[in-house]
Amino acid sequence: VSTARSLGPLRHALCFAAPHIARTWGEDLDRLGLELRAVERAGTARGDEPNDLAICSAADSIAAESPELLIAIASKDRDFIEHHRELKLRGVQSIALVPY
Repeated sequence: VSTARSLGPLRHALCFAAPHIARTWGEDLDRLGLELRAVERAGTARGDEPNDLAICSAADSIAAESPELLIAIASKDRDFIEHHRELKLRGVQSIALVPY
């Protein structure tokens, strides 16, 4: 969160996690200014990760609403590289944050 804030003011700060995380971490994330969105863990017909789909959908919604914003996606895996490319093709700036 502090890395993203160093790039400028946050307009949207969303965290996607399994429903049990919402119950245990919800208040802590809220204090950090993060909106927690619970995502059911059931797989999709194509086998896509539901959390990944929710993150990409949110990024697309934000980009469509405010294409001038920089989209930052924090993840420890590479699942979002292709989505960053798609955003770039649409003229939307994005960065990958890798929390360790």
